[in-house]
Amino acid sequence: MRTRYFIFAAAIVIALGAIAGGIYQRTRQRESAFPAKVEKDIREHLPIGSTRAAVVAYLDDNRIAHSYVSESANLEHSNYEVATIRYAAFRWPVKTELQVFFNFDTQQRLVSYSVQEISSGP
Repeated sequence: MRTRYFIFAAAIVIALGAIAGGIYQRTRQRESAFPAKVEKDIREHLPIGSTRAAVVAYLDDNRIAHSYVSESANLEHSNYEVATIRYAAFRWPVKTELQVFFNFDTQQRLVSYSVQEISSGP
């Protein structure tokens, strides 16, 4: 009788482990695809040469937090808009966000952009 309960309990633990592993794998695939999806969306909606106003409108329409830096101590990184996209890549205790830098020329036209993951935690 005890053997039956043990086999039944072991089968349940194995099944739950397989389900959890499948969910984890699917979540990891979605998380790794998200930065590429963001970059593709930006490429489609904000071609090089877009105005800064168009970039700001895109970020506002998508409710993406952003701020503009006109001058900085580092001359290489002046005249840019930085946006932060929070998403579900959270593995305790580390939280991951996407940071997008939109670089503009002196006429406030988009010259380039970059998407990078930023992880924070202990």
